[in-house]
Amino acid sequence: MGQIVLITGASSGMGLATAVACAQAGHEVVATMRRPERRGPLEEAARARGCASTSRGSTSPRPTRRSG
Repeated sequence: MGQIVLITGASSGMGLATAVACAQAGHEVVATMRRPERRGPLEEAARARGCASTSRGSTSPRPTRRSG
């Protein structure tokens, strides 16, 4: 039975390769990245292998500058 796998840095390099390999092995992959505009290769790899792909925007607050 597949596991749920969280991959950070999944837009390129080792993160992308790991996300694709985990999906091929039958795991449910939750992939995160700092630059969601670069999610194209991950979504293309998912579609090519018949996997579902869903993306959401970031809900992280912007960093604030401390005064003092």
